[in-house]
Amino acid sequence: MAAKKTVGGRPPRHPGERLSKSRTFRVRGGLDEYLQAAAAASGRSVSEEIELQLELARERKERMIEEWGPDVFRIADRAARSLRHIEEYTGKSWQEDEETYELFRRALLEVVANVRNQRAYELMLGTQVGAVAAIWAGMSLDEFALAKRFALMGEPAPPRRKTSTDAEPPVGSAAQSGEVKK
Repeated sequence: MAAKKTVGGRPPRHPGERLSKSRTFRVRGGLDEYLQAAAAASGRSVSEEIELQLELARERKERMIEEWGPDVFRIADRAARSLRHIEEYTGKSWQEDEETYELFRRALLEVVANVRNQRAYELMLGTQVGAVAAIWAGMSLDEFALAKRFALMGEPAPPRRKTSTDAEPPVGSAAQSGEVKK
């Protein structure tokens, strides 16, 4: 009788659950340090820590969408991103600086309009609808253009095309690079 062939490799860590995919990706230094420290503190491998963190993030997002509804979740997510860009741009907190607050307030109106209309692309092109909304909200066209720009920064980023410079750190946001002018 022939001997049974054995399969090499490490036995599964989660008996009965087969891991079907292996992913390889790069992380920046600060994130790598965080993952290593979190893994060490919990007794997990870095790979297990990454999987846990991704699963927790997915569950949080799904719970917020379920509790708030998809539209409110999109508004909150995009408003938070826009606010981060605005505070980087002004260098001040929206709660402590009146101009930063006003810019965030105007951008928030644009975020809500973008989610409602799902026409961020048209607004970016400066449609007459956007200009009428700006006048209705008591903004100058320059104020509207700035608010629109920051509202659109809250939109999810489109996928990047892989280039020969991908080994270098990615370029910062428009606000960080100085492209956005007051």
